[in-house]
Amino acid sequence: MKIVGYCTLWAIAASLLVAMCIIIKQGHVQSDSAKDSDIVAGKAVGRMPAEPSAPKPVSHASLSSV
Repeated sequence: MKIVGYCTLWAIAASLLVAMCIIIKQGHVQSDSAKDSDIVAGKAVGRMPAEPSAPKPVSHASLSSV
């Protein structure tokens, strides 16, 4: 009887592992859930990259001559 119980538990664990791998491979996990948990944890999370502190240099060739 113990053998049947252990085999059943192993089969359930294996099927859950296979299902998780398929879901991750297909990309059905949404990143919004991670974003929500980061906000709850007090972390500031943004999708846009941070703005550079110094402006980008402009080449003289792109400036119009006066």
